[in-house]
Amino acid sequence: MIYFDNSATTPISEEVANAVISGMLSYGNPSSRYEAASKSKYLISSAREYVSQLLNCKPEEIYFTSCGTESDNLGMIGYCMANKDKGKHIITTQVEHSAVLNTCKYLEEQGFEVTYLDVNRKGMIDVDEYKQAFREDTLLVSIMAANNELGTVFPIKKLARIAHEHNVVFFSDCVQYTPHFKTDVQELGIDMLSLSGHKFFAPKGVGIFFKREGINILPIMHGGHQENNLRPGTENVPYIFAIGIAAYQLNEHYDEWGSQEKELGQYFREQLMKEDFGTLMNLNGYIKDNVPGIINVRFRGVEGRMLQTMLAEHGVCCSVGSACSSGEQKPSHVLKALKLSDKQANESIRFSLNYLNTKEEIDETIKILKSCISMLLMNE
Repeated sequence: MIYFDNSATTPISEEVANAVISGMLSYGNPSSRYEAASKSKYLISSAREYVSQLLNCKPEEIYFTSCGTESDNLGMIGYCMANKDKGKHIITTQVEHSAVLNTCKYLEEQGFEVTYLDVNRKGMIDVDEYKQAFREDTLLVSIMAANNELGTVFPIKKLARIAHEHNVVFFSDCVQYTPHFKTDVQELGIDMLSLSGHKFFAPKGVGIFFKREGINILPIMHGGHQENNLRPGTENVPYIFAIGIAAYQLNEHYDEWGSQEKELGQYFREQLMKEDFGTLMNLNGYIKDNVPGIINVRFRGVEGRMLQTMLAEHGVCCSVGSACSSGEQKPSHVLKALKLSDKQANESIRFSLNYLNTKEEIDETIKILKSCISMLLMNE
C-alpha cells in the first residue's frame, strides 16, 4: 500500500499507541480520590502540559474534546451564545471545513448573521474585502489557518490583528495547519482554535480546544464538572494521554518532519510536471506558500472518483476531497468556490503526504497514475 491520504487521517505512531495502552491500564476515574485515580489525573495533566507547549499557551487554556468538529462547535456556539448581547454578526469563508460551515448555518437559525467571504481561483480571500466585512455588531471571526483540500495557508496573524482592531475575537480551525507549521498562539494572535488528534498521529476520537484566558463561553453539553465545567463527561484518559504524547513528538520534530515533507511535496509536483500529461493537468490552489504535502490536481476528461478507485486497486490511497464529505456525490464546495464547474470539480483528486512517505512511493504512484489515466481516456 502507498498511503497518500494523510489529510484524511494519519497512522498512529508506536509511541502514541503505547500511550493509549498506558492510559487504558490506568483505569481509575480521574474525578475519584484514591491512588488509582490520581495516576489517571496525572496522565491528563501531563497531556495538557504537552499541548500547551505545542501551542505556547497556559495548560489551563487547553480543553480536551472528542474531535476537531466538537471543538469547532464548542468554540463558535459557546462563544456566540455567551456573548450574543454584544453582537450577532460572524465572518467566515466559503472554503471552511463543513464543521465550521454547518455550525454557521445552525447559528443563523438562532438569529445570527454570517458573511461568507469569497476566495480567488487559488483559494485565498481578499484582505481588503475582509476588512470591509466588519460591522458594528461583528461578534466573531472564524477562519481556518490552512485549507484541508487545497493546502492554501491563510495569513492568520494579519487577519487576527485586524479582528482585534475591531475588538472582535478570532477563532481558527487549525486542524490542517498545526501538523505542518509551528502554531504559537501568542505570536499569531489566535483567541480560540481547534485541533484533531488523528491528523498528527494520535487516535481518532480525541480533539483539542484552546481558549484564551478571560474569554467567556458557554458549554454546549451539560453534565459534570470535567474540563473546568466546560466539557462534561468522564475523561477519555487513554486518548487524552495519547494526544499529549503526539503533541510532544510533533513539537520535538517540527523542523525535521517539516523539511522532509517540503522536499517530498516539491518532488511530487516536479514529477507531475515532468510527465507528459500536457494540457490534461492543472494544479488546484497554490504551488508555493501552502501546506507542502497537500497536492490537489485536476486531469481534464478524467472523472476523479473513477481515478481514485483505479488507484486504490493498485494500492495507492488518495482522496477526491475532504474525508468528512467523501460520501456525498455533489462536487466539493471548496473547488466550487474556486469558480470551477461541476465537471471540473469532479475531475479533481487530492494527494496528501507527510514525512513518512518516500520518493520511491512517489515514482511508483506517477507510473500507476499515467497508466490509469490512459485507460480511463481510452474508455471515453
